[in-house]
Amino acid sequence: MADDTSKSTGSFGAALRTIRLGKNLSMHDVYKKATGRTYYSALEHGRKVPTLAKIDEIANALGVHPLALLLLSYAQDTDQSMLRLIAQAKVDLDELGLWTEG
Repeated sequence: MADDTSKSTGSFGAALRTIRLGKNLSMHDVYKKATGRTYYSALEHGRKVPTLAKIDEIANALGVHPLALLLLSYAQDTDQSMLRLIAQAKVDLDELGLWTEG
């Protein structure tokens, strides 16, 4: 049985692939702008865990906000709706007095 880390890593890879294909991009289109071929392939196949800096770099290469990539990944990982995940993040940040609007 896979542990939580490998499940999350696989979900991140699936989110990468989903967005890349939705944008009609090849793996080459993305990794030439963001990272190496081997590393990017390992991310899509769930064998590597990216840093926040790499998530930002890859999201930029995909033409999406990094939160969109993470949101899709968490939605696939938890089977929760994206709206529910955003609402939970709002509650968490609001409780800390960190939520801002506008």
